[in-house]
Parts: sequence; C-alpha cells; structure tokens
Amino acid sequence: MTTRKDVAKLAGVSVATVSNVLSNRLTVSEEKAERVRAAAKQLNYFPNHTARSLSLGLSYHIGVIINEFTNPYHMEIVQYVGKYVTAHGFMMTVFDFQEDANTVFRFLGERQFDALVNFSSNVYSEELLKMLKDRGTILVNFANVSDIEVHHDVTGAMEDCMRKLSSLGHKKVGYVSVVDAPRFYADERGATFTARRKEFGFDENDDFILFNDDFSRESGETGYVLTKRLMTAHPEITALFVMNDVAAFGALRALKELGYSCPEDISVIGCDDIILSKEYIPSLTSISFDKEAYGTEIGRRIISRMSDGADYSGNTFIVTAETVYRESVAKRRD
Repeated sequence: MTTRKDVAKLAGVSVATVSNVLSNRLTVSEEKAERVRAAAKQLNYFPNHTARSLSLGLSYHIGVIINEFTNPYHMEIVQYVGKYVTAHGFMMTVFDFQEDANTVFRFLGERQFDALVNFSSNVYSEELLKMLKDRGTILVNFANVSDIEVHHDVTGAMEDCMRKLSSLGHKKVGYVSVVDAPRFYADERGATFTARRKEFGFDENDDFILFNDDFSRESGETGYVLTKRLMTAHPEITALFVMNDVAAFGALRALKELGYSCPEDISVIGCDDIILSKEYIPSLTSISFDKEAYGTEIGRRIISRMSDGADYSGNTFIVTAETVYRESVAKRRD
C-alpha cells in the first residue's frame, strides 16, 4: 500500500508537507504543492481518512439536517456549505429527520460529527443537545444553544410585498402556512403579516390564515389542500402569501382547478426563490436572498471555529432578503 512516505520521497519533500498539502491545512509554496499533488496522482495515493481522524481526534464529518428532500430550497444553500468545507478536507452528510425523537437521538448518538447544521423546524430534546455539547459538536442554528448563528432577515421583504399588494388594490389577502400556528407566529413572515395587516389596509380576518394540520404531506400537497380549503371558504380573497415556493406551486394548481387565473383573479407570492420559481408558468413572485453568501458563511465559520477557535457567540451573520417580482402578482380584480 502506498503511504505518505512514498509520496514525500517521490516529491522530494517532508512527510509533514505532504500532510499539509493534502489536507489544505497550511500554506506551502505552489511549486511544492504541485509536486506533492503530482506525486500523489502518479502513485494513486489517497489520504487514509480513518487514520487521520483517529490521530487528530476529529471525525472530519459535518452533518446537515433539513426538512423535505423534495423541496430544493435547502439544497440550494447546502451546496455552498459543502463546497467550502470539502475544500478544507471535510466531508458532509445531509439527512432529513421526520422520524420520532428516539430515532433522532439514536442516530446522532451513534455517529460523531464535528459540526451539525440545523435547517429544520424540529424540536430537539435537552438531553440530545447536552450530549452533543458534551462531545464538543459545533452546533449551527439550534435555537438557544448554538455556537454559530447564520440567518436571513425577511421582515423588510415581507413589508415590501405587503406594500406592493396594497398599491395594487388588494385588501382581502390570505396566507397559507406549511407550519402549525405556534411556529407561524414565531416566524418573521407570519409575525410581520399579522402585525402589519391593518397598516397596509388588509382585512384582519384571522380566518384568512390557514395552518398546516398534516405534517405527513410534502409542501406542494399542503399548499394545494389548504388553498382549496381557503378559497372555497373565502372566495373574496384576491391575493395569497404562501410560506414557501413549493407550497405556492401547489396553491397555483389548486387555483387552476377551482377556475381561477393567476394573476388575473388571484395574485400569489411565495418565499425562498428556488430555481424553479422563474421557470413556472406563471413565473412566481418570491422572497429571495443570497444563498451563496449564506451557505458559504456557515462553512467559513465552522472551519474558522475548528481551526482557530473563533468565538461567534453573540455575533449572528444576517443576509437581508428582497422580493423578486414576477408574473404571479398583478392589480386586484374588480
């Protein structure tokens, strides 16, 4: 079996230099680095990940928890987290937790992650969080216990959307949520919508808001079911906010089946600005933010904390959202 010593001998450098080049840990001259890479390629040498992990006490493994593999939103961010951490010698695993709490506890208890990034709305037990903390796992975006917080601010974009709808004459505005009532009101989108309705001239009828009552459905089906339910009960509604773009696609399907046209009869606004939003017909107006900046900063902060011990407590990185207006919003019908 080829070893680092073999690579070092062929490249004419020290074993330490081979380790540094192949792990991207320390800067060496480009000439030396190129010799090491060429020697490794010639000898078909790959670092032994397990041996490296054992020697340094690290797993070189970062976990990312998301909701819904069928929704591309999180993966559009995660690709940039992965791009950054893999460039620094780490591997990344993405998983979707929809199982019971015991399964989650067992899964995380049996595996070692240097960092865990949370993109889900799951509630984690104090016992699980304590176990992760005791292990020294870096926690990203876990409510109240995070070592690193990276978020996006959608308040201004929500206000801009509401202002736009008001200027187009909409007063009966509904909201389709993919989460339950407590999480809706805790979310910036839901909190802004309910707090500012009167200011923008919207009807304050809480029956115009429908919450998710079945978490076994994926977002598209939730948007479809709740929109049908809402518009059947309240055909006076002329504009709809939908909590994410995939749910908005489901809402548009429901509106079509009910005989409505978008945006002639009903304007629709989604959130997340996934790639498919501009390809849909009609193209979807959506709240957007810089996913590359968001994902890259998560990766940068994880690596910085691990390599330099950087302390990010009380230092939240915020990406400001903005609205991308497309075909799905128009003037209120008569």
